[in-house]
Amino acid sequence: ATLRRAGFGNQVYVLEVQGIMLYKRGDYAAAEAALSKGIEAVPSNIPMRIYLAMSLLAQERYVQAELVLNQLYEQVPNSWNVAQMQAQLALQDADIAAAREALQSVRERSGEQESVTVLGMLGALAMIEGDPDNAIGYFEEVLALVPDNELAAEKLVEAQTMRGDFIDRDVTAARGGKVDEAEYSRILLSAAAAMQQGRTEDARAMAENLSRQFPGKSDPLKIIASLQLASGDFESGVRTMESILAIDPYDPSTTRNLAKVYNAMGEQERAASLLTRYLEERPEDSASRALLSGLIVESADAKAATAQLQALLEQDPGNHSVRARLVKLHFEAGELDRVIVLTEQLEPEWIVIQPSLVELRGKAFVKLGQTKMAAGTWEQWLKAAPDSALANYFYGQSLMTQGQTEEAVAANNRAVELDRTYLPARTAQVRMAALAGDLAGARKLMEALEADLGADQPQVK
Repeated sequence: ATLRRAGFGNQVYVLEVQGIMLYKRGDYAAAEAALSKGIEAVPSNIPMRIYLAMSLLAQERYVQAELVLNQLYEQVPNSWNVAQMQAQLALQDADIAAAREALQSVRERSGEQESVTVLGMLGALAMIEGDPDNAIGYFEEVLALVPDNELAAEKLVEAQTMRGDFIDRDVTAARGGKVDEAEYSRILLSAAAAMQQGRTEDARAMAENLSRQFPGKSDPLKIIASLQLASGDFESGVRTMESILAIDPYDPSTTRNLAKVYNAMGEQERAASLLTRYLEERPEDSASRALLSGLIVESADAKAATAQLQALLEQDPGNHSVRARLVKLHFEAGELDRVIVLTEQLEPEWIVIQPSLVELRGKAFVKLGQTKMAAGTWEQWLKAAPDSALANYFYGQSLMTQGQTEEAVAANNRAVELDRTYLPARTAQVRMAALAGDLAGARKLMEALEADLGADQPQVK
């Protein structure tokens, strides 16, 4: 009533209907515009916010979609629609655990129709993880609810095939002669299952038969290449992977694997050339760019490698591996100002994924005599990764230089608890006990360290 008196009621209704119709028509950008305008007037309108999230996901605008979904979760934490979209978003980040958690969070509170969808998605996630046993369980639950669900029945057979339930039948069919198109996918899955179970001859027989009968498909060749590499036949493996790329020139996994084998065979230039050509066509592939950065560091002199890594980082600023390697080169060259610039505004997930970034930042501040900045860096690391032995160790060292002995000892002890094999923290324990005047305790710690190492007493600096 208040909205109608303010003149908003009809307008918001029109924007909601218009946005939903535009979404269903596939005009996602226009739907986003209409729905955003409506939400500005009525932020509590849940249907509009749901369709806005769907429109953003359809446009692959994942950052914006995440913001909308977070707001929706606060409004309707038990919505299976929201959970489904959160799972979809998590999959875009290859975060299977987050996707599963989002779906499990509403599973028990869903109605039968929603449960079927959630269970089906959980089964699909299990398949992606290579966990056919759980996938089978989920698909069987779907069929218990809806016995005539054709998709669940189809996926159940697929999961059973992935588990290897039909290897004997499929290897017999493959060896028996011609395989039709309908059997291709099933026998391919059985070949992969046979390979995982160590039945290499059966896997090879099925894959080679499929490759002969379907020469335009690369998946059977991938199984053959894997078997060749596993047996140590690198030359045959290389030839097979090159055949895969002749069919699919930009297959990401084959490109990376072939580059790794080239590098292992001492052909670094060939490996780098392969990745460089691939990245010209697939610049979004961060994993391949990270692999190329490693090859560059191994094969080029420091100055040339630095220039090449800088160029790679400009193409992909969010690539943690490239940034970490570039930072390490600058640190080793004594270019501490560049280290600090390249490690500014580190996101918590960056610190967890590439701890060397924050470690070298802190060490750069220490070398420059900027102890307060170093202390802030170690504290930032500890907040992002409280269970990191290195973070606790460096934080303890920082506290020690500030005279906070008790807190320093606690942080260092925590580092030892997390990783007793981390020698700097163990030797720091001995040193801290000695400095505190506890010579008996220091001796006991040293004896324990010697026993763990099974070697002569290390020098404690």
